[in-house]
Amino acid sequence: MGDTGGLSHIYTKNQYNYRHSPAICSFVLRIGGRSLIWVEGEKDHKRMRSLIAPAFSSDNVREMHTDIYHVATALQTRIANKIHASSMSSICVNIIDYTTRVTMDIISRVAFGHDFNAVGDAPNAIKITNLWRAHSEMAREHSAFIAMLVLGLFPSITSLPLPTLQAQATVTNTIRNLAKDIVTNSQVDNKGNGKDLLSLLLKANTLQHESKRCEMPEIYDHILTFLYVVIHVISAVAATVVPF
Repeated sequence: MGDTGGLSHIYTKNQYNYRHSPAICSFVLRIGGRSLIWVEGEKDHKRMRSLIAPAFSSDNVREMHTDIYHVATALQTRIANKIHASSMSSICVNIIDYTTRVTMDIISRVAFGHDFNAVGDAPNAIKITNLWRAHSEMAREHSAFIAMLVLGLFPSITSLPLPTLQAQATVTNTIRNLAKDIVTNSQVDNKGNGKDLLSLLLKANTLQHESKRCEMPEIYDHILTFLYVVIHVISAVAATVVPF
């Protein structure tokens, strides 16, 4: 993974020549559905990219500062209140937990126009973070490392009721149900004329041309990918960096 020339060859110059292994396909499908990180083939990949990329144009990214500032301020207030409420001379703050919550709130606001209020301990957000935590703890066990090696050799094992796989499925199903609620609320509010990701996806859902239309199950999977995979990766990075 340290060979930049090799990475460029695979991921930039010949990205469509290297397909996911059966084990990876099964894993990605389980945690992110049939979204951008799952799709293969130049035609389907470019179609999905054309749907998602406009939501993250330079102009849109600049306009995200309001939501980012709002969430950052909410976190600052919460930590400050926790410090002031403590009678001790010093307190220990789990910044990794807050990093997950902040990331969830920012992504849900800028991409879907929805506020999970994870920083404020909203029930649905806490449910997701607790599931993530349990899943992450299982993934850090030595048996999980061995399991990944075995899955690479025997992909069919993913169909077995293993605890780690069941934990992934629980998180996925929970977020997918929330995704359906987010889409339903957005449809009630006549969302679709905005520049955020969900608005673009809902607009694509109304297109008549089948090759360009984005069906509802795909929209749910895009939301799932951003709320599960992206936040999970950021949390993992934070857990690695923070102790140092």
